[in-house]
Amino acid sequence: MGRGDNRRTLKMRRKISRRKLKARIKKKIEAGSSN
Repeated sequence: MGRGDNRRTLKMRRKISRRKLKARIKKKIEAGSSN
């Protein structure tokens, strides 16, 4: 329950943020191609 957990949560947060970014980019590309 020490530094190891903290590091793990940081990695998970980074993964989640990256996933959100990818989704946003995908939406942007789809909107651009459709318009």
